[in-house]
Amino acid sequence: MTSKPAPSLLDLVSLKGKSAIVTGAARGIGRAIALRLAEAGAALVVTDVLEAQARETAGLIAAAGGKALALAADAGSLADAERICGEAASRYGSLDILVNNAIAFQPAELLELSEQQFDTVSRIGLKGVLFHTQAAARLMVKAGRGGRIVNIGSTAAFLPVGAMSHYDAVKGGVVAMTRGF
Repeated sequence: MTSKPAPSLLDLVSLKGKSAIVTGAARGIGRAIALRLAEAGAALVVTDVLEAQARETAGLIAAAGGKALALAADAGSLADAERICGEAASRYGSLDILVNNAIAFQPAELLELSEQQFDTVSRIGLKGVLFHTQAAARLMVKAGRGGRIVNIGSTAAFLPVGAMSHYDAVKGGVVAMTRGF
């Protein structure tokens, strides 16, 4: 008996005609999310402070036949959130999907955790989610087509681990903010 090849993601879920932003898309989970959204047919804007690696992600999408624009951005910046969302809507005609993935990962034990580390993780992980969600939601409401906003949490929000209390707190905040939104 001959088995059929597994269907592609595009056969199962079509995002053709949709546009998406993925923050923190230079590597890891963000890159994987961007690649899968592109595989399903979405046109992407990939952002990260790691501009060269974000361009690599966009290049991988383009090499597979997709559309992608890489933009350097500070995920915790209100101005960058508004710029990125505006650029996506302008380039692709709409903004349909936002994935808030960016986070600063800076492990530190309680007694060594600096104010700078705490502020960086909180600014990117909480303020960034808020700013991008506001900017994207405004565009989605104005367009009248709806949309999807995905905020990446972590089991650390519910099961904190050592040397990461600030990260755990931020991810718990993301869960609470998402419920509130």
